[in-house]
Amino acid sequence: MFVLYTPWVCSPDLLALLLPDGRGIYNTDFQVGQKLVAIGMKGVEGFRTEQGLKLASPRYFGFDIDYVPIEEMMA
Repeated sequence: MFVLYTPWVCSPDLLALLLPDGRGIYNTDFQVGQKLVAIGMKGVEGFRTEQGLKLASPRYFGFDIDYVPIEEMMA
């Protein structure tokens, strides 16, 4: 079953995954059902420019969505 979600963070903004005790975890290391904390952060300003988005937008990575800055998504 495919479920479509609305993104809250997209490239070039950043998403960090942490264990509940604050230690970081790689996306290849967590298990289904494991509790995690997700933190979204504003990305590097250079990648938010028109030129930067050519290299780091969601579309560059194959996603059919436009970049919306995290501060606008979370407002």
